[in-house]
Amino acid sequence: MSGIRTLFVLAMLLWAGATAIAQQNTIYVRANGNDANNGATEATANLTIAGALADAQAGDIIDIGAGDFAGATVGYNVTFRGANAGMAIANWGAATNITSTITLGAPALEVYIEGVAFGAITPVGGASADALVTLSMCRFTESNPIATAGLDWYELSVVGCSFDD
Repeated sequence: MSGIRTLFVLAMLLWAGATAIAQQNTIYVRANGNDANNGATEATANLTIAGALADAQAGDIIDIGAGDFAGATVGYNVTFRGANAGMAIANWGAATNITSTITLGAPALEVYIEGVAFGAITPVGGASADALVTLSMCRFTESNPIATAGLDWYELSVVGCSFDD
């Protein structure tokens, strides 16, 4: 009987450990936020993407509201989710506009960007050996090309995006 109990306790510890490791937090960025906040809720949102990245951990989601936001340097795997994430571009409301480059600042990053708009900037850049970058349901208006030559990225995926002149 004690052998079964020991196995049960070990199984529960493994499950609890796996759950803790897999925990994914959402850090909020809003136009009325403050980088002194922790970004854990919309009411305590950060003001900048850089502020949110300072509060986030690898694997977290950065939820960016409508408005204009400067890009930042990314040092770990992260998902950026704009105000229109999950929506067809034709149905977008007020947009999340990224106004400067999101720069990859570490090797082997996995960066997912969804539901944001890029204007006349280079949307994503930075040398990151073996990086996986996915742009999904984003709008590009007069954006500069994403030049990956010499950056040593593994893969750049562009899915369901709109390119306007």
